[in-house]
Amino acid sequence: MSGHAVKDVNLNNNSRGIWLVKVPKFLQREWSQYKESTEVGRLTITKHPQKRSSNIAFSLNETLESVKKMPRQHKFIQHDLKQCLGVISETVDTTPGCEPGSTKVSLEGKIIQKFECQPVMDADYVRLKQEVMRAAATPLRTSIAIDRPINVFKPISRHQHTLEDRDRSSNVNKNFRADRDKVLEMIFAAFEKHQYYNIKDLQKITKQPITFLKEILTEVCSYNMKAPHRNTWELKPEYRHYTKQEEQALD
Repeated sequence: MSGHAVKDVNLNNNSRGIWLVKVPKFLQREWSQYKESTEVGRLTITKHPQKRSSNIAFSLNETLESVKKMPRQHKFIQHDLKQCLGVISETVDTTPGCEPGSTKVSLEGKIIQKFECQPVMDADYVRLKQEVMRAAATPLRTSIAIDRPINVFKPISRHQHTLEDRDRSSNVNKNFRADRDKVLEMIFAAFEKHQYYNIKDLQKITKQPITFLKEILTEVCSYNMKAPHRNTWELKPEYRHYTKQEEQALD
């Protein structure tokens, strides 16, 4: 029933008394497979003049008992009802003129008795409990013996597509050696803008491997070990194209 829809409730059966009965799971599973008109059993109410309460017994249908081999005799144990409970139903509204798919809500009655249906401890009940315990103790997976070899596939940690992706990604970021003269041209062009360069900056400009770049720098450049330009490279005097004043300006 929708919790947000506002509907009128039919209260014609508000005075009807209903029993609330808790049944075992095996009965609930079996009864859910039958139609509403199917007779599943009968109640026997025995009244005692000297007692307020009556003895209530439930006998399972003989057909169900013989087919399913379930306990047939059950007893009703009464419990105190400490709440005000009712039964509400929602059914399809077949009244002429109603919108298709509309429903109606009715109060079927109020709970006046609360019981618990328990099977009698007879041989059928003991057998049923043994089957339930045996099924619960049965492992979900079992080992079987084989009389012939089977195909066993060894797990692979590095699949072919993984290796291809790794090689492809490594080649993208990998620097390849260019022609030596072209690298010298890029170095000289860079030093025309600045006098001092860090090795990392030169590598970004030339996009060459660090070892190959150092080989060329040691030929045409000098490495500064002292401040203020420590750990930088500059062109050797014979390769410089600027004068002393221009050098001070670049500095």
